[in-house]
Amino acid sequence: MMNIWKSFSHKGLVKYSKNTVWLLVEKVLRLTVGMYVGVLVIRYLGPEQFGILSYAISFVALFAPLATLGLNNIVIRELVNNENRQNELIGTSFFLRLFGALLIIGTLGFAVIFWSNEASITALVMLLACVNVPKSFNVVDTYFQSKILGRYSVAVNLVAFVIISSVKISLIAIEAPLIAFV
Repeated sequence: MMNIWKSFSHKGLVKYSKNTVWLLVEKVLRLTVGMYVGVLVIRYLGPEQFGILSYAISFVALFAPLATLGLNNIVIRELVNNENRQNELIGTSFFLRLFGALLIIGTLGFAVIFWSNEASITALVMLLACVNVPKSFNVVDTYFQSKILGRYSVAVNLVAFVIISSVKISLIAIEAPLIAFV
Protein backbone atom coordinates (compact mmCIF):
# COMPACT_ATOMS: atom_id res chain seq x y z
CA MET A 1 0.00 0.00 0.00
CA MET A 2 2.86 2.33 0.75
CA ASN A 3 4.29 1.92 -2.78
CA ILE A 4 1.12 3.37 -4.28
CA TRP A 5 1.48 6.58 -2.29
CA LYS A 6 5.17 6.88 -3.15
CA SER A 7 4.37 6.74 -6.86
CA PHE A 8 2.13 9.79 -6.43
CA SER A 9 4.83 12.19 -5.37
CA HIS A 10 3.85 15.81 -5.14
CA LYS A 11 5.51 16.62 -8.46
CA GLY A 12 3.83 13.70 -10.25
CA LEU A 13 0.44 14.46 -8.74
CA VAL A 14 0.62 18.08 -9.85
CA LYS A 15 1.65 17.03 -13.38
CA TYR A 16 -1.21 14.54 -13.71
CA SER A 17 -3.69 16.98 -12.18
CA LYS A 18 -2.77 19.76 -14.61
CA ASN A 19 -3.01 17.37 -17.55
CA THR A 20 -6.45 16.23 -16.39
CA VAL A 21 -7.67 19.82 -15.99
CA TRP A 22 -6.52 20.68 -19.53
CA LEU A 23 -8.34 17.67 -20.94
CA LEU A 24 -11.52 18.47 -18.98
CA VAL A 25 -11.50 22.10 -20.11
CA GLU A 26 -11.21 20.95 -23.72
CA LYS A 27 -14.13 18.53 -23.36
CA VAL A 28 -16.38 21.11 -21.71
CA LEU A 29 -15.62 23.79 -24.31
CA ARG A 30 -16.08 21.35 -27.20
CA LEU A 31 -19.37 20.16 -25.74
CA THR A 32 -20.87 23.60 -25.16
CA VAL A 33 -19.65 25.30 -28.34
CA GLY A 34 -20.25 22.17 -30.39
CA MET A 35 -23.83 21.90 -29.18
CA TYR A 36 -24.53 25.55 -29.97
CA VAL A 37 -22.99 25.39 -33.46
CA GLY A 38 -24.64 22.02 -34.08
CA VAL A 39 -28.06 23.45 -33.31
CA LEU A 40 -27.41 26.35 -35.67
CA VAL A 41 -26.37 23.96 -38.46
CA ILE A 42 -29.41 21.71 -37.89
CA ARG A 43 -31.78 24.66 -37.95
CA TYR A 44 -30.17 26.01 -41.11
CA LEU A 45 -30.09 22.74 -43.05
CA GLY A 46 -33.55 21.61 -42.05
CA PRO A 47 -34.78 18.04 -41.62
CA GLU A 48 -34.21 16.79 -45.16
CA GLN A 49 -30.70 18.08 -45.76
CA PHE A 50 -29.57 17.36 -42.21
CA GLY A 51 -30.94 13.83 -42.58
CA ILE A 52 -28.87 13.32 -45.72
CA LEU A 53 -25.78 14.68 -43.95
CA SER A 54 -26.41 12.43 -40.92
CA TYR A 55 -26.84 9.41 -43.18
CA ALA A 56 -23.52 10.09 -44.91
CA ILE A 57 -21.72 10.69 -41.60
CA SER A 58 -23.18 7.49 -40.14
CA PHE A 59 -22.23 5.48 -43.19
CA VAL A 60 -18.61 6.66 -42.96
CA ALA A 61 -18.60 6.13 -39.18
CA LEU A 62 -19.30 2.43 -39.71
CA PHE A 63 -15.91 2.11 -41.40
CA ALA A 64 -13.97 4.67 -39.32
CA PRO A 65 -12.37 2.13 -36.95
CA LEU A 66 -10.35 0.86 -39.92
CA ALA A 67 -8.50 4.19 -39.99
CA THR A 68 -7.01 4.02 -36.51
CA LEU A 69 -6.68 0.23 -36.47
CA GLY A 70 -6.96 0.41 -32.66
CA LEU A 71 -3.45 1.82 -32.42
CA ASN A 72 -3.96 4.72 -29.98
CA ASN A 73 -3.53 2.94 -26.67
CA ILE A 74 -0.91 0.53 -28.02
CA VAL A 75 1.26 3.34 -29.38
CA ILE A 76 0.95 5.35 -26.16
CA ARG A 77 1.98 2.30 -24.10
CA GLU A 78 4.91 1.57 -26.40
CA LEU A 79 6.04 5.21 -26.35
CA VAL A 80 6.05 5.15 -22.55
CA ASN A 81 7.92 1.84 -22.38
CA ASN A 82 10.35 2.43 -25.29
CA GLU A 83 11.40 6.07 -25.34
CA ASN A 84 14.44 5.28 -27.49
CA ARG A 85 12.17 4.02 -30.32
CA GLN A 86 9.73 6.94 -30.38
CA ASN A 87 10.52 8.08 -33.96
CA GLU A 88 10.08 4.55 -35.27
CA LEU A 89 6.82 4.06 -33.36
CA ILE A 90 5.34 7.39 -34.42
CA GLY A 91 6.37 6.91 -38.06
CA THR A 92 5.01 3.38 -38.23
CA SER A 93 1.78 4.44 -36.57
CA PHE A 94 1.38 7.33 -39.01
CA PHE A 95 1.79 5.12 -42.07
CA LEU A 96 -0.54 2.47 -40.67
CA ARG A 97 -3.19 5.13 -40.04
CA LEU A 98 -2.67 6.55 -43.51
CA PHE A 99 -3.06 3.07 -44.98
CA GLY A 100 -6.23 2.59 -42.89
CA ALA A 101 -7.63 5.90 -44.16
CA LEU A 102 -6.94 4.92 -47.76
CA LEU A 103 -8.49 1.52 -47.06
CA ILE A 104 -11.65 3.28 -45.85
CA ILE A 105 -11.84 5.35 -49.04
CA GLY A 106 -11.53 2.24 -51.16
CA THR A 107 -13.96 0.22 -49.07
CA LEU A 108 -16.54 2.99 -49.00
CA GLY A 109 -16.14 3.55 -52.72
CA PHE A 110 -17.00 -0.07 -53.26
CA ALA A 111 -19.76 -0.22 -50.62
CA VAL A 112 -21.53 2.95 -51.67
CA ILE A 113 -22.08 1.47 -55.13
CA PHE A 114 -24.34 -1.18 -53.59
CA TRP A 115 -26.12 0.92 -50.96
CA SER A 116 -26.71 4.24 -52.64
CA ASN A 117 -28.31 5.01 -55.95
CA GLU A 118 -28.05 8.80 -55.61
CA ALA A 119 -24.97 10.57 -56.90
CA SER A 120 -25.26 13.33 -54.31
CA ILE A 121 -25.13 10.90 -51.39
CA THR A 122 -22.24 9.05 -53.00
CA ALA A 123 -20.34 12.33 -53.31
CA LEU A 124 -21.01 13.22 -49.67
CA VAL A 125 -19.88 9.79 -48.45
CA MET A 126 -16.68 9.87 -50.49
CA LEU A 127 -15.87 13.41 -49.36
CA LEU A 128 -16.41 12.44 -45.72
CA ALA A 129 -14.24 9.36 -46.21
CA CYS A 130 -11.38 11.61 -47.31
CA VAL A 131 -11.51 13.39 -43.93
CA ASN A 132 -9.77 10.35 -42.41
CA VAL A 133 -6.55 11.02 -44.36
CA PRO A 134 -5.56 14.18 -42.41
CA LYS A 135 -6.55 12.39 -39.19
CA SER A 136 -3.44 10.26 -39.71
CA PHE A 137 -1.49 13.21 -38.29
CA ASN A 138 -3.24 12.72 -34.95
CA VAL A 139 -0.38 10.38 -34.18
CA VAL A 140 1.39 13.47 -32.82
CA ASP A 141 -1.35 13.62 -30.19
CA THR A 142 -0.40 10.15 -28.98
CA TYR A 143 3.15 11.38 -28.43
CA PHE A 144 1.91 14.24 -26.22
CA GLN A 145 -0.37 11.86 -24.34
CA SER A 146 2.55 9.53 -23.65
CA LYS A 147 4.55 12.44 -22.23
CA ILE A 148 1.55 13.72 -20.22
CA LEU A 149 1.65 17.03 -22.07
CA GLY A 150 -2.06 17.44 -22.65
CA ARG A 151 -1.95 21.23 -22.83
CA TYR A 152 -0.23 21.20 -26.24
CA SER A 153 -2.67 18.74 -27.67
CA VAL A 154 -5.60 20.62 -26.17
CA ALA A 155 -4.37 23.96 -27.53
CA VAL A 156 -4.05 22.65 -31.08
CA ASN A 157 -7.37 20.81 -30.92
CA LEU A 158 -9.19 23.86 -29.57
CA VAL A 159 -7.74 26.17 -32.22
CA ALA A 160 -8.82 23.72 -34.94
CA PHE A 161 -12.24 23.37 -33.33
CA VAL A 162 -12.73 27.16 -33.15
CA ILE A 163 -11.72 27.51 -36.81
CA ILE A 164 -14.11 24.75 -37.90
CA SER A 165 -16.94 26.20 -35.80
CA SER A 166 -16.29 29.66 -37.26
CA VAL A 167 -16.36 28.22 -40.78
CA LYS A 168 -19.70 26.52 -40.07
CA ILE A 169 -21.19 29.76 -38.76
CA SER A 170 -19.82 31.60 -41.81
CA LEU A 171 -21.37 28.99 -44.11
CA ILE A 172 -24.73 29.59 -42.45
CA ALA A 173 -24.30 33.35 -42.86
CA ILE A 174 -23.60 33.07 -46.59
CA GLU A 175 -26.35 30.46 -47.03
CA ALA A 176 -23.99 27.79 -48.38
CA PRO A 177 -25.26 24.49 -49.83
CA LEU A 178 -25.10 21.14 -48.01
CA ILE A 179 -21.86 20.03 -49.69
CA ALA A 180 -20.03 22.96 -48.09
CA PHE A 181 -20.77 21.63 -44.60
CA VAL A 182 -19.08 18.35 -45.44
